[in-house]
Amino acid sequence: MSDRTMSVQAFKMWRDKLVSLDRYENPEDAREFSALVSSVRDELDAKTIDVLLSTFCDDDDYGVQERVLGVLDHAEAGVFAERLALNFSTLQSQASGKEWPLILIGRVVNSDNAEKIKAIVAAAKKSPDLDAFIRSDEFLDEYPLIESYLV
Repeated sequence: MSDRTMSVQAFKMWRDKLVSLDRYENPEDAREFSALVSSVRDELDAKTIDVLLSTFCDDDDYGVQERVLGVLDHAEAGVFAERLALNFSTLQSQASGKEWPLILIGRVVNSDNAEKIKAIVAAAKKSPDLDAFIRSDEFLDEYPLIESYLV
């Protein structure tokens, strides 16, 4: 556990506050949500990534989720890929209408960061839903660069 990791109590308070906010309909809550998300940029352990991934849904988010994407970009490749794989089925069922699964993985592919792309592909081997998704025609049509990693 690093010095930057939140205490259990601080994490629970952060998580409870984050999920209680009406971030899409209340401007004050949206600002607080963004600030809370930004506050964990350097503390992206497994449980924090799980919470951030759980915020994606099919509701109109008015750009609020972009902050989450930006913070998740700072996650360590292996930890992010592992958590994405473990949460992928839920993410697909809650957020496919807004294409969040496509966007989250597409950002990694577009980053051209081989370590991050390899981590996603490796994690997908343990997650049939994620593996099928990154091998799907829909995904490969959008992000053909990943094909060279799928061998």
